[in-house]
Amino acid sequence: YGWDWSSGNMAEGKWNPRITVYDNSGLTATETLFIGIDRTGPSLGTITVGDGSGWYDSSTVTLSGLILTADDGQGSGIDYTELSEDGLVWSSINTDAYDLTLQDGVNSISLRAVDKVGNVGPTTQLNVQIDTVNPEEIGWIVEEITTNKIGPATVEFSAIDDTSGIDTTASYIEY
Repeated sequence: YGWDWSSGNMAEGKWNPRITVYDNSGLTATETLFIGIDRTGPSLGTITVGDGSGWYDSSTVTLSGLILTADDGQGSGIDYTELSEDGLVWSSINTDAYDLTLQDGVNSISLRAVDKVGNVGPTTQLNVQIDTVNPEEIGWIVEEITTNKIGPATVEFSAIDDTSGIDTTASYIEY
């Protein structure tokens, strides 16, 4: 006797079919077989970049939540997460946190989780903003001040930062 089945006819999940065979004297033998059907790739949860701020003043940032926040539902479980900086070459990461060194500017990082049977989940895009260069001062503008000047004197300072820009709310002139 035999049993023919096609995994395409079974829903995803964990199955434990059992066969019991009786002989003519009433004795039995029983065997259980584990069958896991997993066709769906896992999804990534919330990935934390560094301390969660917008711009980073270090070229190395830590990505965390790469394994522990991923979810494979009723599947085979998370094996590793893949990372790509160009969308073409993928690196495997099997730890929950990973230090990544990037160039100055806005870096687009692609991430996807892979389960234990090789199903690849959807790609998640992260933008990581790096600025390791100080703003560049352009100069001072001070109106002419004489001994008969009454009222406030206008003083301006100009600077530029091509990467992250100037934070005008945090910038100030000290005297």
